[in-house]
This record gives sequence, C-alpha cells and structure tokens, in this order.
Amino acid sequence: MVLPDWLVDLALHAVPISGPEVAVFEPTHGSAPKYAEYPTSIVNPIAMVMSACMMLDHIGEGAMAERIRIAIAEAVEEGKVMAYDMLKLGGSPDVVNQGAASTKQMADAIIAKL
Repeated sequence: MVLPDWLVDLALHAVPISGPEVAVFEPTHGSAPKYAEYPTSIVNPIAMVMSACMMLDHIGEGAMAERIRIAIAEAVEEGKVMAYDMLKLGGSPDVVNQGAASTKQMADAIIAKL
C-alpha cells in the first residue's frame, strides 16, 4: 500500500533512534506533558502509534506495523474522528467541546479499523 502524503508527514513526527544494542522510538513532541492536567486528554496519539509501528518494523513485525498504518490511514481518511491539531484548533482544554476528538476517541477510531 502506498501511504497518503499526510500519513507520511505524521510519520515524520516520529523519530527512530537506534544502535547495535538499543533502539528508541518516540514522537518528536514527546508525551505532550503540558496537556497532562487537562480534564480530558486531547493529545493526538497518531505520532505515538506511528512510533510503535517503527518499533514493530525494527523487531521484524513489519506486517503488523503495516496493518496499523493502514488502520490509521482509514480512520483519518474517513474523517469522522479528528484530533484538535487535525482541525487546526489551538491546544486548549475546550477543544473537545469544539468538535475535536479526545486522545481516547482518536485511538478508538484507529483500533476500530484493525
């Protein structure tokens, strides 16, 4: 499957750091601790999930990684569930009231496509 450009862009926000004995895979924004105190988690989980896909590729589980990437693509292309950054909203506590998905809702949309 050829991944859409937007998914490749999101993958660019996930960074693999690997050497002969240690490998680390993380989103470039980290875990977004500045949002930790919000009553509802609003952080888009896609970069974190894409980091996990890079880890799966690294350990030889490329087929599972691809399955997850396809689920992400399908969930986003469907457009029913969109995180605040996808809607180009600021990262404020009230974005869920403005139609943005919570972290859990975005993750659930991806899981539903698996």
